[in-house]
Amino acid sequence: MPVGFLMLELNPQKPEYFLWRLMVDAKYQGTGFGNRAMDLLIAHAKTRPGAVELLTSYVPGEGSPGLLCRKVGFVETGEVLDGERVMRIKLV
Repeated sequence: MPVGFLMLELNPQKPEYFLWRLMVDAKYQGTGFGNRAMDLLIAHAKTRPGAVELLTSYVPGEGSPGLLCRKVGFVETGEVLDGERVMRIKLV
């Protein structure tokens, strides 16, 4: 049974990888599905050609994925993109 989804941007011209969306149904939040999805995504991104980092962004506030991203190793870059804070995790 699907409990959520994630969306990863792959750019074939450049080794850029960006997590656009990670959503977990409210009744399954806090059960580990988000952590496991992030672990699998990071492992997958590491297999991509030329992958050195994975980027994402978030809007701060209640329900924000910022805490989850930090828990799995993302760090703030200090950049803001369209009002969202950018984070990255090194893949190598």
